[in-house]
Parts: sequence; structure tokens; C-alpha cells
Amino acid sequence: MPRDARLDCEGALHHVMARGIGVERVFIDARDRETFLERLEHMVGSTSSCVYAWALMDNHVHLLFRTGSVPIGRSLASVLGGHATWFNRRHERRGHLFQNRFKSILVDEETYLLNLVRYIHLNPVRAGMVTLEQLCRYPWTGHSGLMGSFASTWQDSGSVLARFGSAVGAARKRLLDFMSSTDAQADVDLVEGGGLVWRNGEWVQPKKLPGKRSDWPTGQRVLGADCFASRIRDEVKLCGKLEPVRQLIKPERTETLEQLADRIMRKQRIDFSSLRAGARTRKHSIARCAICHEAVSRLGLTLAEIAEFLAISVAAASQAVRRWPLLLESNPWLQEIVDAEQARG
Repeated sequence: MPRDARLDCEGALHHVMARGIGVERVFIDARDRETFLERLEHMVGSTSSCVYAWALMDNHVHLLFRTGSVPIGRSLASVLGGHATWFNRRHERRGHLFQNRFKSILVDEETYLLNLVRYIHLNPVRAGMVTLEQLCRYPWTGHSGLMGSFASTWQDSGSVLARFGSAVGAARKRLLDFMSSTDAQADVDLVEGGGLVWRNGEWVQPKKLPGKRSDWPTGQRVLGADCFASRIRDEVKLCGKLEPVRQLIKPERTETLEQLADRIMRKQRIDFSSLRAGARTRKHSIARCAICHEAVSRLGLTLAEIAEFLAISVAAASQAVRRWPLLLESNPWLQEIVDAEQARG
């Protein structure tokens, strides 16, 4: 049976997971892990790809990976296949090392990049291998690189830290607060059952698919807002492939960020100075969430642009985007803001 083509193109952001066959170990000792990271470093340098987060567990691997000049399938096959050959030879083993194809989930980075960084780097903590405090110096996830404990020239730490502030020290402190947040459990629910899967010509929630999670399609799943999934769907239907994602996810702008914010603030009867000053009333909180969500989904702006406009951190803007659907569920009257946006374009 032919395999489904992966949703991939240059610039696409993916959460990648490769698991050992039969839940067998894919790393026995430090040398196994070091050799794997050397292969990963070589691949990143030769394909112009990026790795923002990673974790090497005993029996599986997680990566937050941006496709470069070479498709993700070819890029990571060289790493995983090379590791399997080397591992089998070193440990006098035969047969497949990894279970099936590696899984890749196409990610809407403006909404979920930071969630995936946290989810991936907390894997050893959830497994009871280290504490959150020890994770800062644990060498087998990218968190230690973000905290400056280990230098990884191939890991793009700067792009992640920039979302927490321009000063490295302050950004690392905010990152630690983000990692210890009670919201971290929601990341697990998101990765294990969130998003949408392209199946038989339509998007389906993963939990509605028959079979186990291990049976889900390996490269046909997305994590993103409905508008992101819709654009992916339309692109696949029209030409059978994805255009560069940086272009794909940016809709045509019908107004400026200033105009969007002004209309939402007028509905909430608040002023811009109090919003930027960090006022914490319910009206201000709703306005921030609405502005952040609509600016990402309808104007195609980055979290960095929105955060600068509202005088908040990128992490706070990301959290506001995720909170907006929950606010809609508990406050149906807020739907009028969405309806106004849809009427405009």
C-alpha cells in the first residue's frame, strides 16, 4: 500500500517523534546519544534546516524541526537510518531499530511553537528521570542549551529565547517560569489528542480516528487554528503540495493592527494606554486575547509584532492566542467579535 505524502515544504515547522520498535531502547549509553547528536548537527548544517527543541529518551526521540532545503523525509532518514546502522553494529544487533516511519506533525508556529518547546523538553521530567531544577544541566534535551549550560551551535536557541525578551538573562528567567507553569499539562493533551488529521478528503479530530494513536497517519496531521488547517487543506486540494509555509499562513490583510485593536477596544470600552500599561481587569484581558488571536489568524502577524504593539512578552501573546477559544466557550456573547472579523473578510 502506498504511503501518504507528508505535509511538508521548505520553511514548514514540524514536531517529529521516532520510537524504537517494540518500545526497545534506541540509546544505551552516552556514546549512543553523542553520536546521534553529531549526525543531527551534520544534517542541520548541510540542509539549512533548524532545530528549536529536542529530547533523547531511552526508547524514542523528539524534535521541533523546521524543514530546510531538503524535504523532512530525506533529511531525517539520513539521521535515523545512519543511527540505526551504527547502533546495530556497535551493539551486535540485527533488524529494524525504529518503529515504522517517524511521525511528523505540521505546526502553526505562531500559536504552538512555545508549547512544543515546553512539551519536548519536559519529557525527562514527566518520565521521572530528572527534576525540573536538574533539567537545566541535563545534557540530553535542548533545554540545557537554552539555559546556556551546554553549547549547541546547531540548535537555534536564539529564536526561542527572543520570544521571552531581548535580554538573555531576563529571557531565561521568563523561560523557567514558563516551563514550571501549571499550563504544561495542557501541552500533553494537545500533543496526544489535539489538532486535526487529513483523512479521506477532510480534517478529522484525532480522537475520532479508529485504532490506537500509534496507527494515526505519520505525516498528515496539523496543530493549528482552524484557519491554518483550512489553508493547508485548500493548498493540498488545489495543487497537491504545499507552497512555502511562511507565505501560506499569511492571509490577505483587510485592515491594520491598529484598526483591529481600536474596534475591539471600543467594544470593550477601554483605552489603548491602559491596555499597554498592563491593566488586569476582565475587559482588558478579553481585549488582549481577542487582539492577539485575530491578529495572528486574520492578519497573519507574528507574535513578536503583536507583543511589541501591546507591550507584552511574546510568551504572553502566545498564551493569549490559546486562551481566546476557551473564552469563547465560556462567554458565547464574545462571538460578536469573531462575527465582525469574518464579515470584514
